[in-house]
Amino acid sequence: MNAKFLVIYNSVHHGNTEKIAKAMVDILEAKLVKPQEVDVNTIVDYDLIGFGSGIYAGKHHKSILNLVDRIPFQKNKKSFIFSTSGMKEGGIFNRFNKPLKEKLSEKGFRI
Repeated sequence: MNAKFLVIYNSVHHGNTEKIAKAMVDILEAKLVKPQEVDVNTIVDYDLIGFGSGIYAGKHHKSILNLVDRIPFQKNKKSFIFSTSGMKEGGIFNRFNKPLKEKLSEKGFRI
């Protein structure tokens, strides 16, 4: 049985996140979708799911965060997080991935 991979992304301003997402999809031979295209009931069909967007006000795009809120609990589903940002992490901006990581952990994802 071949593993199935899904990459969910939102790229709003300069297309940088989309470039990164497409590069990952090429390597993983994954399906690439935007948050509004995801049927949350099919998440269970994938072995590994990536979630990514640009960073806005210190966190991932609200469409990614809202999608995770709608996903049913996934017991130990493998996932990863990626992001792009014009700001360097450090000081008060050192936890870009924290809000998304917390939401995914609460939903049973392994990150």
